Amino acid sequence: MIIKILIILAVTVAAIYVLYLNGLATLGNKKSIIFIGKYNSSKKEYSATFKACTGQVKRVIIFKESALKTFEFDTTIENGEIRAIINTPDGHNIYLTPENPQFTADVIPGKYFLTIEFRKAYGKFILSCK
Repeated sequence: MIIKILIILAVTVAAIYVLYLNGLATLGNKKSIIFIGKYNSSKKEYSATFKACTGQVKRVIIFKESALKTFEFDTTIENGEIRAIINTPDGHNIYLTPENPQFTADVIPGKYFLTIEFRKAYGKFILSCK
């Protein structure tokens, strides 16, 4: 019985990880009173509303072709700190904060790993790629 439960758990974790790597799921390690997030894949836009949030959420963004893109981090923070880190396929990091909310880059095809970090944050954000 315990072996069956462990197998089901392992298969579930593996399935979620595959969905994450293909940009279809978000992984999170956070504590908050409320966190409501959504991702619009056609607009390449991730948004969330949160209260008393500490921790991080991770998502994979997949670009299929090279292009000049502008990442915009529109935040409304009542309290606390928030920042976005985008890891590019060639090993560079793009940091976006309320003080530095925009970055333009030549994207190459591949997976970009997005991490949003929170420290006792209250508010909302929209991270878009145009």
